[in-house]
Amino acid sequence: MGADSVTLLWVDDDSFDSLDPLARRLRRANFHLDRAVDYTEAMAKLSADSFHSILLDVILPRAKGSAVLTYDLGMILADEAAKKGVKNIVFLSVVQQEEVFENYYTLKGKYDEGINFSYLDKTRLLEPHFIDDMIGRLRKD
Repeated sequence: MGADSVTLLWVDDDSFDSLDPLARRLRRANFHLDRAVDYTEAMAKLSADSFHSILLDVILPRAKGSAVLTYDLGMILADEAAKKGVKNIVFLSVVQQEEVFENYYTLKGKYDEGINFSYLDKTRLLEPHFIDDMIGRLRKD
C-alpha cells in the first residue's frame, strides 16, 4: 500500500457486480478495499484488522431485524471501531426509516469526538460529485 492509501472496510450485501463501478473508483482514489457481506463478517474483520474508515450499508443480513443500525448493533460496531482507531464511518441507505435516523444521531453524538460519522443516500452512488464527496468523508483524519 502507498503512503497515502486508505484502508477501507466496505460492508454491503449487494452483489459485487452492481458495486463494481464504485469499487473501481475507490481503488483509483488509492483505497485498499476489504469487503464484508454481513454484520458477522464485518465484526470479524474489524476485530482482526485495522481500518481507517468503514463504508456501511445500514440494511444487512444476519442482523437483528435485518438492520445493522439498530441501537445495540450500532453500539457494538462503533465500540469496536473506536477501540481499533477507525476515523470515519459512512452509513449508506436507500431507506428513510425514522428508527435508523434516530439511532444514527444517537451514535454520532456518543462517538463524534473520536469517529467522524456521516450518512449518505445510496441511490446517488453513481453520481460523480456524490462519489467525490464520499471519498472526502472517507479520507478524513
